[in-house]
Amino acid sequence: MKINPDIKGVWFLGGLLQSVIYAIVYLIIELLFLRKASFYGSYIGLVSGVIVIVGLTLSILLPRYYYESFNFFVEDDELYIKRGIFTITTTMVPYSRLQHIDVEQSIFDRMFGLSKVVLHTAGSKNDNLTIPGLPTEFAEELRDKLKAEIKEDVV
Repeated sequence: MKINPDIKGVWFLGGLLQSVIYAIVYLIIELLFLRKASFYGSYIGLVSGVIVIVGLTLSILLPRYYYESFNFFVEDDELYIKRGIFTITTTMVPYSRLQHIDVEQSIFDRMFGLSKVVLHTAGSKNDNLTIPGLPTEFAEELRDKLKAEIKEDVV
């Protein structure tokens, strides 16, 4: 199954916010420590500007590719998650390994009406797996379905 395409907007805003924060931090460092350096004086703000431009470019490009590379499949006994741009990872989670399931929303998720399902598994390399970009109602239905599967495995 594909995740909702609106997730690209969530990832864009998150990446943009992150790059602006990095740029502001670097600008503060420039103003506090590098302003008086003779070789650096007229270039104040240049690196911060580059950080914003690179961050904006990555925020536009990467969400599209990550969206295209993310799939998940709900089967009878397990859940498959396939993700990655440069390194593609396919994870199979047997329902018997699930401990609990959360539905989470960031502020950007709420803006787009999306949620993420976080799967907490027992004793694995990736003990938390996330399925982002799900409509909130579907995320809650998926959580309830998986929760019912966990109870069936216990009985």
